[in-house]
Amino acid sequence: MPCTPTTELKGRVDACQEILKHFKAEGDGFLGRIVTGDETWLHYHQAETNKASQEWRHTSSPKPKKFLTQPSVGKVMLTFFWDE
Repeated sequence: MPCTPTTELKGRVDACQEILKHFKAEGDGFLGRIVTGDETWLHYHQAETNKASQEWRHTSSPKPKKFLTQPSVGKVMLTFFWDE
């Protein structure tokens, strides 16, 4: 059973054909004007500072147990672009 192209796939094919048309007309100069971009999610956590982790205790008292923090408290989108 053949696959039916989706609207997104048709849009990508149209975009590629448009790029090829410009490349054939303008040559390598056209490729030098292309800017590439990408994006990714960055996860982060906020480490406890030394000052925040200090506490008063007797010298003979055992050290308190530290519980693990969540591996990620938030995320941000990083988007970057470059050209040759």
